[in-house]
Amino acid sequence: MSLKGKVETLLEYEIRDKEGRIIKKGKIKAKSWVTNFARLNFILLTGGSDNLVNTGGSTVGITVSDLANCSCLAPEGDDSYGVKVGTGTSEALPGNYNLESPIAHGSADGQLYHYATEGVAVEVDVGTKTTTFKLTRDFKNNGSVDVNIQEVGLICKIGANYFLLFRHVLASAVTVPAGATITWRIVFKIVT
Repeated sequence: MSLKGKVETLLEYEIRDKEGRIIKKGKIKAKSWVTNFARLNFILLTGGSDNLVNTGGSTVGITVSDLANCSCLAPEGDDSYGVKVGTGTSEALPGNYNLESPIAHGSADGQLYHYATEGVAVEVDVGTKTTTFKLTRDFKNNGSVDVNIQEVGLICKIGANYFLLFRHVLASAVTVPAGATITWRIVFKIVT
């Protein structure tokens, strides 16, 4: 099968122990973009407007001018947007507007410390005709018990509203041991 003209989304993760040694890593082919993502692209590509559903379940009208205040790059300690993780196991559906069970920011048992979501610059590989960019975020388990991650999402902030764009439910939990840090990367890969 030819990959030409294909757009892929990959999830990559690395778990590091207290000393920074990688103890586990993985790569998952993801495909769970939700309706908000399509509507946001419609607005961007047409210069028009559409309704998105925020993480609270309310419908919000968004115009192309609103996108001047759009970002997925959440600062450290802000668990309301950016790359997000949770414990939900329900099937990802087009109409999802939030993670089923987001893991809160913090250092107590069952929480994860949320570092900033960062964007990695666009990379072009002329030889393979591939263009990629990544959004990445570290989460540290400062608690005394393991934390199991079952879902990964991407939430953007537009003005004062937050919108889920992507939600992937993992086939099996990824466990972050007490004291360990996990890095999640959402990789956008375009083959021309």
